[in-house]
Amino acid sequence: MHNTKLLQVLATLSAKELEEFQAHVNELSKREATKKLLAHLSTFEDKWQHEDLQLEAVGKQLGYKAPYKSLSNRASDLYKILMEFMVVRRPYSKDYRFEKEFLELKIFEEKAADKLKKLQREKLIRQLDQSKTKDQWSAFRQMLLYDVSYYNSIEENRIDQKKTEIEQSLKLEEHFHISSRLKYSTELLSRSQIMKFPTEKYNALFEEVLSSKIDPTDNYQLLYQATFRALYTQVPKDFTIAYSLLQQKEELLTKTDRYQIFLYLINAVAQHSRLKTIEYGQQLLALYKFGLPRKLLFHEGQITRVTFLNIVDIATKMRDFAFAKEFIRTYTKKLPKDYQKDTSTLAEVMIKFERKEYDIVLEKLRTFNFKYPDEKFRAHILVLCTLYDLKSEPNVIWDKCNSFRTFTSRNKTKLNSTFLLGIESFISFVQKLLQQKLSQARLKNDLNQTDPIVMRIWLQEKLESYKGIS
Repeated sequence: MHNTKLLQVLATLSAKELEEFQAHVNELSKREATKKLLAHLSTFEDKWQHEDLQLEAVGKQLGYKAPYKSLSNRASDLYKILMEFMVVRRPYSKDYRFEKEFLELKIFEEKAADKLKKLQREKLIRQLDQSKTKDQWSAFRQMLLYDVSYYNSIEENRIDQKKTEIEQSLKLEEHFHISSRLKYSTELLSRSQIMKFPTEKYNALFEEVLSSKIDPTDNYQLLYQATFRALYTQVPKDFTIAYSLLQQKEELLTKTDRYQIFLYLINAVAQHSRLKTIEYGQQLLALYKFGLPRKLLFHEGQITRVTFLNIVDIATKMRDFAFAKEFIRTYTKKLPKDYQKDTSTLAEVMIKFERKEYDIVLEKLRTFNFKYPDEKFRAHILVLCTLYDLKSEPNVIWDKCNSFRTFTSRNKTKLNSTFLLGIESFISFVQKLLQQKLSQARLKNDLNQTDPIVMRIWLQEKLESYKGIS
């Protein structure tokens, strides 16, 4: 039951509120199974990530039979009761000044999700157009329906539609509480940047939100406005301010808000660090160090291979080898078991490469057979860079470029198009360095204009010693 909405909301209750909710359920619920489930879950107060809260463990404890569908139904019933209880009993809390309205919308969203399963999206839109409500929340309710549609499909046209609906909703609801405007504006901006949609047409809206007066004693407003400002201005100083506030105020936020703000910041900084590693690399590494002990980078108690390698990559580029080694030692066991040997081996080779221990790099990569496509690609990249740094014969490096390109072509269906494009740009750039037909200034300009491209810092270093035409 980890990461279910029920446990996420239960985790936000104080001890008194949990006690009141138990009394509420015991008084109103007709299902003894629902009461029994809540009584059991309540014994894990402040331990909502405990391993005994896995669906199977709870099911066995309460006498359910696999695959525990009945237990899932009781949890769903309890979640609905909890949401209704919170709207009535928690209209104002310290962190959510707008919580009553927001929770009403979340309940509406839950109903919309069920409806969406039965209706095609086009029919849903027509129905929305024909039955617009007149209350002040109508625009945001419509936006939440599109939100459900967004999460059920990632086609770009639907993402763009969803994004447009948020913008329209924000403009329509001028009297909507500043907390909500900040929340949805940050979501809109973050999503636009991740999908690389142009945001110029939103500038007026964003400037209005950015200049809105907030309550300086409201930690929720303070954090979201600082995060929004960092994403909007894209100035390193603003990211530093937002991260500093997150460090200072994290205990005053709900776990959900802490995670969401962390996610906005790390996604944005990671994007910027690809082009400006020197300016943003240390901030990205600091965010990784912040997120690891708080388990903000984990999913169901594990860390993905991509995240694992990205952390080692930025740590080595920032020359923090001690942290990289300690990270591998500590967190390899958090990788899925089938991945641990391959991923940790590649991570160790990445450290050796940055420390210029090229003989060890070549020996490891030539004797170890990586199972996963992305790790095979990373290994090829490191071999090519190592051959170049060892000043191998140009023909040898050129042939390696061609064989790598052939390997890429044969495996292009196994990785995403952005990563493959970055590899192709990298191979072409290495060949330009070998040919030495262009000036240093021209190649520097070309590199600055090329995105995506892998190994950008390494290429920048090679350009410093490049002796092409003058």
